[in-house]
Amino acid sequence: MAKSKTAGRKPSPPIKTKSKAKPKSQRPAKTKPQAVSPPASQPTPVVAPPVPIPRELIGQRAYEIWERKMRLANDSLGNWLEAEAELRAAAVKPAM
Repeated sequence: MAKSKTAGRKPSPPIKTKSKAKPKSQRPAKTKPQAVSPPASQPTPVVAPPVPIPRELIGQRAYEIWERKMRLANDSLGNWLEAEAELRAAAVKPAM
């Protein structure tokens, strides 16, 4: 008499399957994010339009920043953005 291949083995545990998704009626309702408005007691800040600054002036200031950094840094874009930010901040400040 031939022995079966599974004789003497323990049965394997049941395979776990992923649970099915909940029906739509049991899911929490999706809500759209609402825009947060400032409280009525605080005024809404007024943002001024950007001040036009000539490219030559920004380039000159970026060169000065590059020289200040002892000409070591090769960050021309960073220097340009820093110069532009400095010039815009100076243009927005009220003269006293």
